[in-house]
Amino acid sequence: MTSARARQVTVVRIASERSFGQERYQDATLLALRRRAQSLAIRELVFTSLRAPLVADRRLPFGALSRMPLVGARALGAALYPAGLVHRLDLRLPPARFEVVTVLDAAPFRFDDEGGFPRYLAGSTVRSVGAICCSAFAAAEAADVFGITRTWIAPAGVAEVFRQARPAGAEVLFHRLGRVPERYVLHAGSASTRKNLPALAAAWRAVADVDAGVELVLVGPPDGRKRVLFDGVPRTHLVTDVATPELASLMAGAAVVVVPSIYEGFGMPVIEAMAAGSPVVAAAATSLPEVVGDAGLLVEPSADGLAAGLLLVLGDDAMAAGLRDKGRARAAAFTWDRTADAHLAAYKEILAS
Repeated sequence: MTSARARQVTVVRIASERSFGQERYQDATLLALRRRAQSLAIRELVFTSLRAPLVADRRLPFGALSRMPLVGARALGAALYPAGLVHRLDLRLPPARFEVVTVLDAAPFRFDDEGGFPRYLAGSTVRSVGAICCSAFAAAEAADVFGITRTWIAPAGVAEVFRQARPAGAEVLFHRLGRVPERYVLHAGSASTRKNLPALAAAWRAVADVDAGVELVLVGPPDGRKRVLFDGVPRTHLVTDVATPELASLMAGAAVVVVPSIYEGFGMPVIEAMAAGSPVVAAAATSLPEVVGDAGLLVEPSADGLAAGLLLVLGDDAMAAGLRDKGRARAAAFTWDRTADAHLAAYKEILAS
Protein backbone atom coordinates (compact mmCIF):
# COMPACT_ATOMS: atom_id res chain seq x y z
CA MET A 1 0.00 0.00 0.00
CA THR A 2 1.40 3.44 -0.94
CA SER A 3 1.84 6.10 1.74
CA ALA A 4 -1.05 8.10 0.24
CA ARG A 5 -3.37 5.10 0.38
CA ALA A 6 -2.16 4.33 3.89
CA ARG A 7 -3.60 7.69 4.95
CA GLN A 8 -6.96 7.26 3.21
CA VAL A 9 -10.11 5.64 4.53
CA THR A 10 -13.17 5.24 2.33
CA VAL A 11 -16.36 5.34 4.40
CA VAL A 12 -19.32 3.73 2.63
CA ARG A 13 -22.94 4.12 3.70
CA ILE A 14 -26.53 3.95 2.47
CA ALA A 15 -28.50 7.17 2.05
CA SER A 16 -31.78 7.18 3.93
CA GLU A 17 -34.82 9.39 4.37
CA ARG A 18 -35.21 8.09 7.94
CA SER A 19 -33.57 9.65 10.96
CA PHE A 20 -33.54 6.78 13.44
CA GLY A 21 -30.66 5.79 15.71
CA GLN A 22 -28.41 4.20 13.08
CA GLU A 23 -28.78 7.08 10.63
CA ARG A 24 -28.21 9.71 13.31
CA TYR A 25 -25.10 7.90 14.55
CA GLN A 26 -23.68 7.64 11.05
CA ASP A 27 -24.45 11.22 9.99
CA ALA A 28 -23.15 12.84 13.17
CA THR A 29 -20.00 10.70 13.18
CA LEU A 30 -19.21 11.61 9.58
CA LEU A 31 -19.64 15.33 10.28
CA ALA A 32 -17.24 15.07 13.20
CA LEU A 33 -14.76 13.00 11.19
CA ARG A 34 -14.58 15.74 8.57
CA ARG A 35 -13.64 18.23 11.29
CA ARG A 36 -11.09 16.05 13.05
CA ALA A 37 -9.49 13.80 10.42
CA GLN A 38 -6.19 15.75 10.34
CA SER A 39 -3.55 13.41 8.86
CA LEU A 40 -6.12 10.95 7.50
CA ALA A 41 -8.05 11.53 4.29
CA ILE A 42 -11.68 10.51 4.76
CA ARG A 43 -13.51 9.78 1.53
CA GLU A 44 -17.23 9.05 1.48
CA LEU A 45 -19.21 6.89 -0.95
CA VAL A 46 -22.98 7.03 -0.63
CA PHE A 47 -25.22 4.31 -2.03
CA THR A 48 -28.96 4.04 -2.43
CA SER A 49 -31.47 1.73 -4.07
CA LEU A 50 -32.32 1.89 -7.76
CA ARG A 51 -35.59 3.80 -7.33
CA ALA A 52 -34.99 5.83 -4.18
CA PRO A 53 -35.47 9.61 -4.71
CA LEU A 54 -32.19 10.34 -2.94
CA VAL A 55 -28.86 11.81 -4.00
CA ALA A 56 -26.07 9.21 -3.97
CA ASP A 57 -22.81 8.26 -5.68
CA ARG A 58 -24.03 4.81 -6.73
CA ARG A 59 -27.31 2.91 -6.98
CA LEU A 60 -27.59 -0.77 -6.11
CA PRO A 61 -30.34 -3.42 -6.43
CA PHE A 62 -30.50 -4.18 -2.72
CA GLY A 63 -33.15 -6.87 -3.12
CA ALA A 64 -30.96 -8.88 -5.48
CA LEU A 65 -27.88 -8.05 -3.42
CA SER A 66 -29.43 -9.52 -0.26
CA ARG A 67 -29.81 -12.88 -2.03
CA MET A 68 -26.37 -12.88 -3.61
CA PRO A 69 -23.86 -15.56 -2.58
CA LEU A 70 -20.73 -14.43 -0.79
CA VAL A 71 -18.45 -14.83 -3.80
CA GLY A 72 -20.66 -12.53 -5.86
CA ALA A 73 -20.93 -9.95 -3.07
CA ARG A 74 -17.15 -9.89 -2.68
CA ALA A 75 -16.68 -9.41 -6.41
CA LEU A 76 -19.18 -6.53 -6.40
CA GLY A 77 -17.45 -4.88 -3.46
CA ALA A 78 -14.08 -5.17 -5.19
CA ALA A 79 -15.54 -3.38 -8.21
CA LEU A 80 -17.31 -0.67 -6.23
CA TYR A 81 -14.70 0.42 -3.70
CA PRO A 82 -11.24 1.93 -4.19
CA ALA A 83 -8.09 0.25 -2.90
CA GLY A 84 -7.14 0.76 0.73
CA LEU A 85 -9.09 0.62 3.97
CA VAL A 86 -12.88 0.68 3.62
CA HIS A 87 -15.17 1.38 6.54
CA ARG A 88 -18.54 -0.27 5.85
CA LEU A 89 -21.07 1.63 7.97
CA ASP A 90 -24.01 -0.48 6.85
CA LEU A 91 -23.76 -4.26 6.71
CA ARG A 92 -26.26 -4.41 3.85
CA LEU A 93 -23.49 -3.12 1.54
CA PRO A 94 -21.18 -5.67 -0.11
CA PRO A 95 -17.92 -6.46 1.68
CA ALA A 96 -14.57 -4.94 0.75
CA ARG A 97 -11.18 -6.65 0.42
CA PHE A 98 -9.72 -4.71 3.38
CA GLU A 99 -12.34 -3.33 5.72
CA VAL A 100 -13.59 -2.48 9.16
CA VAL A 101 -17.33 -2.61 9.80
CA THR A 102 -19.73 -0.83 12.14
CA VAL A 103 -21.85 -3.00 14.42
CA LEU A 104 -24.43 -1.01 16.40
CA ASP A 105 -26.51 -4.06 17.28
CA ALA A 106 -27.65 -7.41 15.91
CA ALA A 107 -31.38 -6.78 16.25
CA PRO A 108 -32.36 -8.42 12.91
CA PHE A 109 -30.87 -11.68 14.20
CA ARG A 110 -32.71 -11.39 17.52
CA PHE A 111 -36.16 -10.15 16.46
CA ASP A 112 -38.36 -11.04 13.51
CA ASP A 113 -39.69 -7.48 13.03
CA GLU A 114 -36.30 -5.78 12.70
CA GLY A 115 -35.74 -6.33 8.98
CA GLY A 116 -33.01 -8.64 7.79
CA PHE A 117 -29.37 -8.90 6.85
CA PRO A 118 -28.05 -10.18 3.51
CA ARG A 119 -27.46 -13.88 2.99
CA TYR A 120 -23.72 -13.36 2.67
CA LEU A 121 -23.34 -11.26 5.83
CA ALA A 122 -21.86 -13.66 8.37
CA GLY A 123 -19.21 -14.92 5.98
CA SER A 124 -18.28 -11.42 4.86
CA THR A 125 -17.74 -10.02 8.34
CA VAL A 126 -15.33 -12.80 9.23
CA ARG A 127 -12.93 -11.21 6.74
CA SER A 128 -13.18 -7.78 8.39
CA VAL A 129 -10.19 -6.67 10.39
CA GLY A 130 -12.60 -5.69 13.17
CA ALA A 131 -15.73 -3.81 14.16
CA ILE A 132 -16.34 -0.33 15.52
CA CYS A 133 -19.18 -0.60 18.04
CA CYS A 134 -21.25 1.93 19.97
CA SER A 135 -21.07 0.03 23.28
CA ALA A 136 -19.45 -2.92 25.00
CA PHE A 137 -22.77 -4.73 24.61
CA ALA A 138 -22.68 -4.16 20.83
CA ALA A 139 -19.10 -5.46 20.79
CA ALA A 140 -20.27 -8.63 22.55
CA GLU A 141 -22.99 -8.98 19.89
CA ALA A 142 -20.37 -8.56 17.14
CA ALA A 143 -18.46 -11.50 18.61
CA ASP A 144 -21.49 -13.67 19.32
CA VAL A 145 -23.40 -13.14 16.07
CA PHE A 146 -20.72 -12.29 13.51
CA GLY A 147 -17.60 -13.85 15.00
CA ILE A 148 -15.72 -10.53 15.15
CA THR A 149 -13.45 -10.47 18.18
CA ARG A 150 -11.36 -7.36 17.44
CA THR A 151 -13.46 -4.33 18.35
CA TRP A 152 -13.21 -0.65 19.17
CA ILE A 153 -15.83 1.17 21.26
CA ALA A 154 -17.11 4.51 19.94
CA PRO A 155 -20.12 5.59 22.04
CA ALA A 156 -22.67 7.88 20.46
CA GLY A 157 -22.63 11.60 21.13
CA VAL A 158 -25.41 14.09 21.77
CA ALA A 159 -26.47 16.87 19.42
CA GLU A 160 -26.23 20.38 20.86
CA VAL A 161 -29.96 20.86 20.30
CA PHE A 162 -30.58 18.52 23.26
CA ARG A 163 -28.06 20.23 25.53
CA GLN A 164 -29.60 23.63 24.79
CA ALA A 165 -33.22 22.46 24.87
CA ARG A 166 -35.86 24.34 26.81
CA PRO A 167 -39.18 22.82 27.88
CA ALA A 168 -41.80 22.76 25.16
CA GLY A 169 -44.00 25.82 25.38
CA ALA A 170 -47.77 25.84 25.59
CA GLU A 171 -48.05 26.48 21.85
CA VAL A 172 -46.13 23.32 20.93
CA LEU A 173 -47.93 21.19 23.47
CA PHE A 174 -51.34 22.48 22.46
CA HIS A 175 -50.55 21.88 18.78
CA ARG A 176 -49.38 18.34 19.48
CA LEU A 177 -51.79 17.24 22.18
CA GLY A 178 -54.81 19.49 21.78
CA ARG A 179 -54.20 20.98 25.20
CA VAL A 180 -51.37 21.65 27.66
CA PRO A 181 -50.65 18.86 30.20
CA GLU A 182 -49.39 19.82 33.60
CA ARG A 183 -46.99 16.87 33.83
CA TYR A 184 -46.11 14.17 31.34
CA VAL A 185 -43.87 11.13 30.91
CA LEU A 186 -42.25 10.80 27.48
CA HIS A 187 -41.33 7.73 25.46
CA ALA A 188 -39.47 8.22 22.15
CA GLY A 189 -39.11 5.27 19.81
CA SER A 190 -40.71 2.80 17.45
CA ALA A 191 -43.20 0.03 18.24
CA SER A 192 -40.93 -2.92 17.36
CA THR A 193 -40.85 -5.88 19.73
CA ARG A 194 -37.61 -4.92 21.41
CA LYS A 195 -39.03 -1.55 22.50
CA ASN A 196 -41.20 -3.46 24.99
CA LEU A 197 -44.32 -1.31 24.62
CA PRO A 198 -46.77 -3.96 25.89
CA ALA A 199 -45.03 -3.78 29.28
CA LEU A 200 -45.13 0.03 29.17
CA ALA A 201 -48.85 0.02 28.34
CA ALA A 202 -49.57 -2.27 31.30
CA ALA A 203 -47.29 -0.22 33.54
CA TRP A 204 -49.00 2.99 32.54
CA ARG A 205 -52.41 1.70 33.59
CA ALA A 206 -50.96 1.16 37.07
CA VAL A 207 -49.29 4.59 37.11
CA ALA A 208 -52.47 6.33 35.95
CA ASP A 209 -54.45 4.67 38.74
CA VAL A 210 -52.11 6.10 41.39
CA ASP A 211 -51.12 9.50 39.92
CA ALA A 212 -54.12 11.25 38.38
CA GLY A 213 -52.14 14.30 37.32
CA VAL A 214 -49.66 12.77 34.88
CA GLU A 215 -50.01 11.88 31.19
CA LEU A 216 -48.00 9.72 28.78
CA VAL A 217 -46.70 11.11 25.48
CA LEU A 218 -45.42 8.54 22.96
CA VAL A 219 -43.31 10.00 20.15
CA GLY A 220 -42.34 7.92 17.14
CA PRO A 221 -43.19 6.88 13.59
CA PRO A 222 -46.80 5.94 12.82
CA ASP A 223 -47.46 2.31 13.69
CA GLY A 224 -50.75 0.47 14.03
CA ARG A 225 -49.31 -1.73 16.77
CA LYS A 226 -48.83 1.28 19.00
CA ARG A 227 -52.38 2.51 18.39
CA VAL A 228 -53.80 -0.90 19.30
CA LEU A 229 -51.63 -1.27 22.40
CA PHE A 230 -52.59 2.11 23.86
CA ASP A 231 -56.21 2.21 22.75
CA GLY A 232 -58.22 2.78 25.90
CA VAL A 233 -55.14 3.33 28.10
CA PRO A 234 -55.90 6.47 30.14
CA ARG A 235 -54.22 9.82 29.50
CA THR A 236 -52.00 8.77 26.59
CA HIS A 237 -51.07 10.76 23.48
CA LEU A 238 -49.48 9.39 20.29
CA VAL A 239 -47.36 11.96 18.46
CA THR A 240 -45.76 11.40 15.04
CA ASP A 241 -43.54 13.37 12.64
CA VAL A 242 -41.59 15.18 15.32
CA ALA A 243 -38.51 17.12 14.21
CA THR A 244 -35.38 16.88 16.35
CA PRO A 245 -35.66 20.37 17.93
CA GLU A 246 -39.25 19.63 18.92
CA LEU A 247 -38.28 16.25 20.37
CA ALA A 248 -35.55 17.96 22.40
CA SER A 249 -38.01 20.47 23.83
CA LEU A 250 -40.50 17.71 24.66
CA MET A 251 -37.73 15.83 26.48
CA ALA A 252 -36.68 18.95 28.37
CA GLY A 253 -40.22 19.46 29.63
CA ALA A 254 -40.89 15.84 30.61
CA ALA A 255 -41.29 14.82 34.23
CA VAL A 256 -39.59 11.54 33.23
CA VAL A 257 -38.31 9.99 30.01
CA VAL A 258 -38.92 6.25 30.05
CA VAL A 259 -36.89 3.73 28.02
CA PRO A 260 -38.41 0.27 28.58
CA SER A 261 -36.50 -1.55 25.80
CA ILE A 262 -35.41 -5.15 26.27
CA TYR A 263 -32.73 -4.77 23.57
CA GLU A 264 -30.66 -1.72 22.58
CA GLY A 265 -27.23 -1.48 21.04
CA PHE A 266 -26.83 1.91 22.69
CA GLY A 267 -30.15 3.66 23.44
CA MET A 268 -29.77 7.22 22.18
CA PRO A 269 -32.97 8.53 23.85
CA VAL A 270 -31.29 7.85 27.21
CA ILE A 271 -28.36 10.17 26.68
CA GLU A 272 -30.44 12.73 24.77
CA ALA A 273 -32.95 12.92 27.63
CA MET A 274 -30.14 13.33 30.14
CA ALA A 275 -28.60 16.12 28.07
CA ALA A 276 -32.00 17.84 27.91
CA GLY A 277 -32.30 17.67 31.69
CA SER A 278 -34.95 15.01 32.10
CA PRO A 279 -34.85 12.24 34.73
CA VAL A 280 -34.57 8.83 33.05
CA VAL A 281 -36.20 5.54 34.01
CA ALA A 282 -34.73 2.75 31.87
CA ALA A 283 -34.78 -1.02 31.67
CA ALA A 284 -31.85 -2.81 33.23
CA ALA A 285 -31.20 -4.69 29.99
CA THR A 286 -28.53 -5.05 27.30
CA SER A 287 -26.63 -1.76 26.73
CA LEU A 288 -28.84 0.49 28.87
CA PRO A 289 -27.05 0.02 32.23
CA GLU A 290 -23.77 0.79 30.44
CA VAL A 291 -25.15 4.06 29.06
CA VAL A 292 -27.22 5.12 32.08
CA GLY A 293 -24.58 4.42 34.74
CA ASP A 294 -25.78 5.86 38.05
CA ALA A 295 -27.41 8.87 36.37
CA GLY A 296 -30.84 7.28 35.89
CA LEU A 297 -33.09 4.77 37.57
CA LEU A 298 -32.67 1.24 36.21
CA VAL A 299 -35.62 -1.14 36.64
CA GLU A 300 -36.70 -4.57 35.57
CA PRO A 301 -38.32 -4.36 32.09
CA SER A 302 -41.62 -5.77 33.35
CA ALA A 303 -44.91 -3.93 33.83
CA ASP A 304 -44.43 -4.00 37.61
CA GLY A 305 -40.82 -2.86 37.40
CA LEU A 306 -41.58 0.02 35.07
CA ALA A 307 -44.61 1.16 37.07
CA ALA A 308 -42.69 1.10 40.35
CA GLY A 309 -39.79 3.07 38.85
CA LEU A 310 -42.02 5.70 37.28
CA LEU A 311 -44.06 6.19 40.45
CA LEU A 312 -40.88 6.45 42.53
CA VAL A 313 -39.43 9.29 40.42
CA LEU A 314 -42.79 11.02 39.87
CA GLY A 315 -43.46 11.03 43.60
CA ASP A 316 -40.06 12.24 44.80
CA ASP A 317 -39.08 15.74 43.66
CA ALA A 318 -35.68 15.57 45.32
CA MET A 319 -34.87 12.30 43.58
CA ALA A 320 -35.99 13.71 40.23
CA ALA A 321 -33.81 16.81 40.72
CA GLY A 322 -30.82 14.65 41.61
CA LEU A 323 -31.30 12.54 38.47
CA ARG A 324 -31.54 15.68 36.35
CA ASP A 325 -28.18 16.91 37.69
CA LYS A 326 -26.49 13.54 37.36
CA GLY A 327 -27.89 13.07 33.88
CA ARG A 328 -26.60 16.40 32.59
CA ALA A 329 -23.17 15.69 34.05
CA ARG A 330 -23.03 12.23 32.49
CA ALA A 331 -24.28 13.43 29.10
CA ALA A 332 -21.52 16.07 28.98
CA ALA A 333 -18.98 13.31 28.30
CA PHE A 334 -20.87 11.99 25.27
CA THR A 335 -19.78 14.13 22.31
CA TRP A 336 -19.61 13.40 18.59
CA ASP A 337 -16.00 14.63 18.58
CA ARG A 338 -15.22 11.85 21.07
CA THR A 339 -17.03 9.39 18.77
CA ALA A 340 -14.99 10.57 15.79
CA ASP A 341 -11.72 10.38 17.73
CA ALA A 342 -12.46 6.75 18.62
CA HIS A 343 -12.99 6.03 14.91
CA LEU A 344 -9.74 7.77 13.98
CA ALA A 345 -7.81 5.81 16.60
CA ALA A 346 -9.21 2.59 15.16
CA TYR A 347 -8.29 3.58 11.60
CA LYS A 348 -4.73 4.47 12.57
CA GLU A 349 -4.28 1.23 14.51
CA ILE A 350 -5.52 -0.80 11.55
CA LEU A 351 -3.40 1.05 9.00
CA ALA A 352 -0.29 0.71 11.17
CA SER A 353 -0.70 -3.04 11.66
